[in-house]
Amino acid sequence: MSAACATYAHWPHSTAELAERIALDLKRELLSIAPETLEAQLLDLMQEVAQQHIRCVTRLRDC
Repeated sequence: MSAACATYAHWPHSTAELAERIALDLKRELLSIAPETLEAQLLDLMQEVAQQHIRCVTRLRDC
């Protein structure tokens, strides 16, 4: 079991409280990443989406 799973495995509170706790933990993690790294990751994801879009359009055109 990962450390994150162990942290939340016995969380006795509501789902909303658990979601808030996870979001806060992720926020701290994201704030520790350099803005340039986050920007590069975002651009990589955008490139993947753009490539998927192109494949969809190509399939529709070829029908």
